[in-house]
Amino acid sequence: MIDPIELFKECLEHPEPFFSKEYFNDEPLISINHPLLQANKKILELLKEVKESKEGKENIIKKIDKILINTEGINSIPFVNYFLTRDMTYSVYKAGKLEERLGFLDSVIDHYFKSGRYKLVEKSGILLSVQSNEDTLSHKKTDKFSKIKLKGILTSMEYSNGNFSENLKKNFFGILIDLYH
Repeated sequence: MIDPIELFKECLEHPEPFFSKEYFNDEPLISINHPLLQANKKILELLKEVKESKEGKENIIKKIDKILINTEGINSIPFVNYFLTRDMTYSVYKAGKLEERLGFLDSVIDHYFKSGRYKLVEKSGILLSVQSNEDTLSHKKTDKFSKIKLKGILTSMEYSNGNFSENLKKNFFGILIDLYH
């Protein structure tokens, strides 16, 4: 077993660099046909419908909710980011009951228009808005980079791909690898 104090001292003697190239993330580039961009566009169209016709608002809100619940990565679009100004995270929203979600949407949509956010997103361009938010959240998608970095460190310590499993199970690093699987 490794002494935690010794491990801490070792970490202090070998601090992480200011930035690590292993964590550079070039993947979150949004294309015109990206499903997230299409979902954002559809939500903006539905919001416009809500604004222009006060009739059938409940059905439009149900359509928005369905998109929000069924679109992977939807928490990076501007409308969902606005939820945070109402003390609502996407994960709490998604876990809510249908009636709760619809009531929240009914309330937040009115505020979204009054705040000027709708006009801002509409004028700044849908792609730019979604891309900016995707870049902001890219740090949350770097778990694979941690695995790559850890593997590089272990390889530099002479743990080859061939003997990772048997050597790592024998020591502390095995625990770390198990955490990443």
